[in-house]
Amino acid sequence: TTAPTAGSSSSSEDTAVAPPEERLKWSSLPKHQQKPFLAQAEADLRRYREQLKAFQLLFPDWEQRLEADSKEHLKHAAKQEPFADICAKTHAFLWFAHDLREQFRAQKLSDKQINCRLAQMWRALPKAKVQEYAQLAAKADEIRRETEATFPALEAEQRALATQEGFPVED
Repeated sequence: TTAPTAGSSSSSEDTAVAPPEERLKWSSLPKHQQKPFLAQAEADLRRYREQLKAFQLLFPDWEQRLEADSKEHLKHAAKQEPFADICAKTHAFLWFAHDLREQFRAQKLSDKQINCRLAQMWRALPKAKVQEYAQLAAKADEIRRETEATFPALEAEQRALATQEGFPVED
């Protein structure tokens, strides 16, 4: 394959990758073979600078806008956990499922059958009982957050140990 020249259109031949033993390093290319690439790089740089000037004329305050947008995004993201309510409900369901799963296992049901029954029972559960599980989940989450804040080294050690033992670890 020959080196493409500046301004030449690329074809499938130009983009074919040579096997590793046939590839040349940039520093080992003779200057006359580097020249077309350098010319193309200079042309690209000129075009970029022209486009940047045009953009800056259209949006003279683009840097301030970008900075303000970034700050606003960070404030919004820090304020709101998008799936917090979904996670809390799921967590409450997991506490509910934990309480009853062993009873179903004793009946020798498959995991799919157990999950289906647990889901049906959860949907039929009175609101007051759902609220109890939600409070239990919230309390457990609060304790977890306090522990993580108080003992970050212990948490890291527990994660490392869990990973080493092959247990799945949440981020």
